[in-house]
Amino acid sequence: MEYPNAVNQHYGQADLAEKILTALQNIGKDVDNLTQDDLSPFDQFHSGGLAATMRLAQLVELHEGIELLDVGCGIGGPARILATEYGCHVTGIELTETFCHAAELLTARLGLSDKISFQHGNALDLPFENASFDLVWTQNVLMNIEDKKRLFGEMHRVLRPNGRLALFSLMQGPVPTLHYPVIWASSPDLAFLIPPDELRQLVIESGFREISWIEGLNAGSHSTALPVEKNGFAVGMDILVEKAFELKKANGKRNMEEKRTTYVTGVFERTDTYRDA
Repeated sequence: MEYPNAVNQHYGQADLAEKILTALQNIGKDVDNLTQDDLSPFDQFHSGGLAATMRLAQLVELHEGIELLDVGCGIGGPARILATEYGCHVTGIELTETFCHAAELLTARLGLSDKISFQHGNALDLPFENASFDLVWTQNVLMNIEDKKRLFGEMHRVLRPNGRLALFSLMQGPVPTLHYPVIWASSPDLAFLIPPDELRQLVIESGFREISWIEGLNAGSHSTALPVEKNGFAVGMDILVEKAFELKKANGKRNMEEKRTTYVTGVFERTDTYRDA
């Protein structure tokens, strides 16, 4: 199966956006007047949740007016935080088509479409001009991408001189094998973990200077948001995972506890001017 199809088959589910709106209505939310807090039970679809997003934002020293590209933006949770909390102008790119549609719908319902836009596309072939962004941002995406050299080359290309790369990613731990399925992969076919040191070197070789590099998660930041229950219904992260959510979540925790996986948080600066070959 071709890579884009494999990703869409793993993450995608029919009518996801409508499913989310129905679930929010069931717990009493006004879907025509949604707030950021309404989406909090599932909006940060990555390990560490909102704490990991805010930690990375602080490390990269965001400020108002930054043109930011969110690579692998999911349903747009981090993009909405970066736009509202820091005043960034955010463009998200996402390979999973139903995630991209949900991101557009939810962002419109929050009245943020003037600050955030989304495109369905592949991070290995970014549909943007050279030197288009001040910052490239990515969270929990690298583990699904095999050709990381090409990925970082594309990130380098679309960054302006001295632009920054901010990343948070699951990585291979000292024990190389994993328990499957996990939320991000049902089998090894979609799993492309590498050790932290290998990733670090690859980013530097791609034309970046290291500013910050942290391995692991802060104490207390491992957990994600809790589901919200009301009217006999519950809304949580499982709404984005169509099958076997509890098993996948348990395997992810087990992989971390057994040192099969770890995390890195990194900030890098583009070191040279892009020259079109």
